[in-house]
Amino acid sequence: MTRCYTLLLAALVALTALPGRAEPERLQPQAGDIDIKPATWREMVMGKTVYYSALGEHWGREYYWPGTNRVTFQHASGDCAEATWEHDPVTLEYCFYFDRPNCFRHMRRGEEIVILPTNPEPTTLNVEQMVTNITVAPFSCAPDIVS
Repeated sequence: MTRCYTLLLAALVALTALPGRAEPERLQPQAGDIDIKPATWREMVMGKTVYYSALGEHWGREYYWPGTNRVTFQHASGDCAEATWEHDPVTLEYCFYFDRPNCFRHMRRGEEIVILPTNPEPTTLNVEQMVTNITVAPFSCAPDIVS
């Protein structure tokens, strides 16, 4: 698990390394963006896999385990990580706990679902993510069985 998370962080660093920038700017919602309430989010994602894109490319997918606050995230590189999540009603953030919190605002922008990072660090992909698909098909990060 630690190896997968380390590889995931390395991928994030590689994508976000910008010369001369010590700390990313905090992304702000656009006019008309509407926060997705926790009950609505749960209804949309429980027992399903959510696919994300960033910068026009597949970013990863995340399976929301039914009846729990657990997720399995798989980066486009294939690296996986497990986390728990919660919603903060004050900040309106959804925070995912790997070895440190990764927090986001989940918002509707017209017909799209936009994910905005709210705690950007040099190791965080600090761009909008888009939900590109939600399916009922789970996935596994376990190694393939070979004979």
